[in-house]
Amino acid sequence: MRRIPNFLALSAILLACTQCTITNGGYLSDFKKSYANVDELKKEYPQLETKRATPSAKNTQPRSLMQAAQPTGSPYLKAHLKNGHVLVFTESWWLDEERSLVRGSALNYGLDRRLVGPQDSVAWADVSLFETNRPLPSNSALRMASMTVLFVADVAQGIICFTVEKACFGSCPTFYLDDSTDVRGADAEGFSNALLPSAAYADVDYLGTREVKNGTVSLTVKNEALETHVIQGLHLHAISLAAGECALQGTNKRFYRSRQELPLQRATAQEGDITEWVLARDGRERWHPASAANLAQKEVLEFTFDARQWDGLTPLGVSVDFRQSFVTTFLMYSAIGYLGTDYAHYLARAERSPRAVNPLSFETGIGRALGGLELEYWNNQTQEWVYVDRFHETGPIAVNAQTLPLPAFAAHKGEIRLRMRAAQGSWRLDRVALSVLNEEASPILLTPVPSVGPDGSAPSLPHALAQPLAKPNAPGAAAARVNLPGTTYLQTFSGDFPSGRTALFLESEGYYLEWSRQSWLSYRDLNKFAQMVYRPEHYLKQVAPEFKAVEAAMEEVFWSTKQYSNPLNLSHEN
Repeated sequence: MRRIPNFLALSAILLACTQCTITNGGYLSDFKKSYANVDELKKEYPQLETKRATPSAKNTQPRSLMQAAQPTGSPYLKAHLKNGHVLVFTESWWLDEERSLVRGSALNYGLDRRLVGPQDSVAWADVSLFETNRPLPSNSALRMASMTVLFVADVAQGIICFTVEKACFGSCPTFYLDDSTDVRGADAEGFSNALLPSAAYADVDYLGTREVKNGTVSLTVKNEALETHVIQGLHLHAISLAAGECALQGTNKRFYRSRQELPLQRATAQEGDITEWVLARDGRERWHPASAANLAQKEVLEFTFDARQWDGLTPLGVSVDFRQSFVTTFLMYSAIGYLGTDYAHYLARAERSPRAVNPLSFETGIGRALGGLELEYWNNQTQEWVYVDRFHETGPIAVNAQTLPLPAFAAHKGEIRLRMRAAQGSWRLDRVALSVLNEEASPILLTPVPSVGPDGSAPSLPHALAQPLAKPNAPGAAAARVNLPGTTYLQTFSGDFPSGRTALFLESEGYYLEWSRQSWLSYRDLNKFAQMVYRPEHYLKQVAPEFKAVEAAMEEVFWSTKQYSNPLNLSHEN
């Protein structure tokens, strides 16, 4: 077998957004094989229905809506629909085999997991995956109705998944303003691409606008997954705002003040009008499922803005609130699985090699094939779409708020038309706006003070190793903080904060070390590993059906398998 070049490990390991996951328990689906139904799978894995997993994970649905199964009652049932919705059957349910329906009392949750309303039935053909807390009889029609039945342990204590292990929760450093603990509300997710010391970089995230009291701002810093975080620097950028102003973070590493947005007239995508989904920053994200034939298949979104109130001279910028889906999470862990037991070896080789490359530059490998959110504007004079640049911040947890400055061009008949091209299913858009960039802003730099644990004391080992950060962006290891799984502490910033409304941006610098999983070792396949690097377009077509088999369940599995405490005893068996 020909040798793999030194940079190959880093190329595949850094191939996408790096979300470091934890697997709670065993697996139900084997990503190297396919099975006609669950019964066939059980022949090879007879232990699936009896294996228990610890520690338990937090339940993502209100407990009052998740009725625990009784020995004489119906088992709990969740239906993950092909359109991304989830049905939770809260009372008894039954099968209508004549019409191929599941009937009962269910609650329908949308893509954003907000309650849509009640529903009394669902067609088997509309379901990608059923989830239940009790093994169903082997002759149950439901077991034949979908690709997979996901068994969960103890609904009363929380959902533990036994499948879709490449979707279980993971995160790079997460940051929360003050004492927020809801991971879905994380205000920032740091340096998502930096899997090696040589790949360390500074990542800037918008935290929001507030009036700072007592001259201090505190952030809760967490490591919520099986990985080691090395935070080399933290500091805040603060920008004072006048009434009616907002501050924007440019993709060009500059900051801007804006006092005007051009109204969005309409937005369209392949499913039709999406204006209401991208009009406001409200957590309702526009997303479309990935292609079953090719994960790199592009989709096109068009936006029309009313430019009649624009002076035609002041620069414009496209402001987008977005995050990634779980396509790159799936690819990330596939890559580590293909390396198998050689994972650490190749990681070390990549770190030593001066030729190591990072395909997340969007110039090579999987990163180039998937691409980012590519922006174009309509030039009425030349009658063509003109490419501008792309958004490509990684991470599926915290929403990124960035602005891409536009080159000077004239509106046509009071309208400005923009277009985005992106890999279908890879991006979630909360808001798209066209901002007038009134002036460039120079933020005040604020430094961290020694951090404290949740009880006000200094963090204790093994949650946080090394010394507190001495200064922002310290290049030496002596100023770094090493956070192991389960770390939580409060980081306070102080300085000459502006009075009144202030926009805050967090800059975090560092890298992290991914922990491999026992269950991934059997996936070793260096041929597929090489395909990811050298033939990414071909690979993304090959792997599309494998991803589609679990796509509908990934959102729910990701959030419901979050790591809450220090797992160093590895009692979860993986």
